[in-house]
Amino acid sequence: MVRMGEESREGVVGRAAEEGAVAVLMYTKGESMSGVERETVMKGLGDPLTPGWGGVEGGEALDLEDSQILNRFPKIPSMPISLEVAYSILRSLEGPQMPHHWRGDALGPQPGRVELGPTLLNFTY
Repeated sequence: MVRMGEESREGVVGRAAEEGAVAVLMYTKGESMSGVERETVMKGLGDPLTPGWGGVEGGEALDLEDSQILNRFPKIPSMPISLEVAYSILRSLEGPQMPHHWRGDALGPQPGRVELGPTLLNFTY
């Protein structure tokens, strides 16, 4: 779980994957406890199937397994969560208190389980 700052979402998720994370939950500390920020984690702009040209019905498009497509997306799933959900997860963690200089950054494994599904976030502790 990471609190978003100035680094791009694509950069955060890519770095997490390089460090061995299996998924990333991203929250932004802001005015709303229940809102989430949405932004792409894809590298580049536009439709990934038609990079550099417009997608038109019946027009040329890359295959989903094309290396150009696969390289534009992170290797692990990610999901934006609200500050309220982030605090719920953080409050449930057990074990030694994290060092002060880590607060607000990433957290390592602790008791509890977060299941990241295609349309649903399940959290049990």
